[in-house]
Amino acid sequence: MHNNCLQFFALSLCLSISVYADDLPTTLPTPSANESPTTIPTTLPVSIDLSSPKSALRTLSRAMEIGDHDAISKVLLARDERDQRIIDALGQFAQAFWRFREAAVYSFGEEGAVYVTGNLKLANRSFLAIDQATELIQGDSAIVSFDAKQNSPALVKVDGSWRMRVNELFDPMQSVRFDLLVTDSIHAIDAMKSVTREMESNYFRTPEDVVQAFLQKLVKKEER
Repeated sequence: MHNNCLQFFALSLCLSISVYADDLPTTLPTPSANESPTTIPTTLPVSIDLSSPKSALRTLSRAMEIGDHDAISKVLLARDERDQRIIDALGQFAQAFWRFREAAVYSFGEEGAVYVTGNLKLANRSFLAIDQATELIQGDSAIVSFDAKQNSPALVKVDGSWRMRVNELFDPMQSVRFDLLVTDSIHAIDAMKSVTREMESNYFRTPEDVVQAFLQKLVKKEER
């Protein structure tokens, strides 16, 4: 998938699911009819728990994993209209990406979906990292401390619920690129929705065809 879109998604998940090229298999899998489910599954809404900083991060991680826009909006805190646009883009991207991946699983099985979207089992590592992290709470402010290689996100308590400000998802150096990242995410959302519909109609023969179709649609949108 397109680098800027993946960067936007990976940054937004900071502790959650990230899709990297290194997770793609080196050989193209041959899909088997036995690997694919007969219907595309649906998911139940995320159980929202904002009672502690770590539970808020778990909720965000799970919400991003399954594309629960409402849960994402309840965890993230917008300071202004720009932040709200970012939250909306994140939620829409997560929704589209989850459906995109589930359509790939439906069409080509789990191994084929890994070729298309990367290995989302990395999400399990984020849950373990959150469980092992340390909460440093001072009044209505908190920091969830991970190891030295990871950012320590700050959360605030608002009306009894722990929430994360949008800017905590991004490196300060990325702030000047917010508008570009949001624009890229919108292009990716449209491309993923289009390819998802085609996968659900059994349009593609191989996972490689899916990737090529997505990239072609994305390039066309960016050229407009």
